[in-house]
Amino acid sequence: MRKNKFLIILCISLVIYSLTEYLYENAILYLMGGTIGYLMKQFFKLIGIAINDSLFYFVWIALLIGNVYLYFRLQLKPLKFLVLIVISGLFYVIDFLLFSIIKIETIEIQLIYFILGLRIISKSLLLSMVVFWGMNNYKKALNSTPSIF
Repeated sequence: MRKNKFLIILCISLVIYSLTEYLYENAILYLMGGTIGYLMKQFFKLIGIAINDSLFYFVWIALLIGNVYLYFRLQLKPLKFLVLIVISGLFYVIDFLLFSIIKIETIEIQLIYFILGLRIISKSLLLSMVVFWGMNNYKKALNSTPSIF
C-alpha cells in the first residue's frame, strides 16, 4: 500500500513537471529565480552585504531546506500545500544552479532531451519523497504532540 502511494505521488509529480517544462519551458525557473533572487539581492543590499555566487547558492539551498522543514512541521493542509508549491518551484532553481555548476553544453539533440528527462525525473523523485515523508510525518504527528500551526 505504501509503495502504491509513493508511485501515485511520483506519477503525478512527473506529469506536472513534464507539462510545465513542455508548455512553459523554464518559465517557472524565471518566475521563482527572478522574484526571490531580486528580493534576496535587495535584502543584502539593504543590510550592506556584497553578495557573491557562493553566498547566493547557499541562500537558495537554505531556503529549500527551510521550506522542507516547514512542510514537515505544519499541520494545516492549506499551508502545507502552499509550502509544497514553493518547494516545487525551488527545485527548479536548485536544478538550474546544479546544472550551471556542472556546465554541460551540447548541441546534440538526443543528449539535450536525455538531460531534460533526467532533470524532470530527479525533481519529481525529490518532490515525491518530500510529499510521501510529509504524509507519514503528518500521521505520526496526529498521534503524538500537537503543533502550534
